[in-house]
Amino acid sequence: MGKRSFIIHYDKRPLFEELIKTEGSGPVSYERVGRLFMALCDFAEHGRTNIKMDSPTRMAYLVLSAQITADSERYARQCQVNRENGQRGGRPRKQDEEEKTHSVFSETEKKRTKAKITLIDTDTDTDTDTVLSNESGCADAHPPAHTRGKYQNVVLSDAEYSALVADYPSKADEYIERLSAYLRTHAGKTYSDHDCVIRSWITEDAAKNAEKDPSERSSSFNIDDFFEAAVKHALGDA
Repeated sequence: MGKRSFIIHYDKRPLFEELIKTEGSGPVSYERVGRLFMALCDFAEHGRTNIKMDSPTRMAYLVLSAQITADSERYARQCQVNRENGQRGGRPRKQDEEEKTHSVFSETEKKRTKAKITLIDTDTDTDTDTVLSNESGCADAHPPAHTRGKYQNVVLSDAEYSALVADYPSKADEYIERLSAYLRTHAGKTYSDHDCVIRSWITEDAAKNAEKDPSERSSSFNIDDFFEAAVKHALGDA
């Protein structure tokens, strides 16, 4: 039958009460009730019974076995519905749906807030971290450490300064001063990586100097001349 149990409904109690009655004044007997119960167990498990019953017991058996059949069919239909719901993932409880909706809303708000913060930081950095195209191949800027140069506006970490002096011992300090003067006369000009700028300038000047006639090559850099030319350029005189 598909089930391992069966139900006897309370409204069928009168059937059992009728079976335990006896004619006359003899003692009450539960023999019919016992036979009926064993017959119902056989029917629920195997769909039939071989137990011998008298007419009243047989009548009660037919009524109760029909009830067991109806209950089993209803149980089978419910199992089928449950299987179909399970294949579709089941219907979530209302509380689960509310918690899931709240969770999705919270995660969405977190992402929006994070995006807004990122956008603000990006917009702020865009105005101050402009790098010329000839520096695009340089590495990302290191965190600021110390300000250097005459006007204390060249930012180099200790590691960057040491590496710069090691790579260009005769030019490092010279170009630091050059960048310091340039930044002073170009207040709106900013660079995200001063180490990169200095290295680019040294490389470019070396290339230009190599193209000149040996007699026209400059043996040194005059910071005063550069500063004067930079001031004239800033004022529109050059």
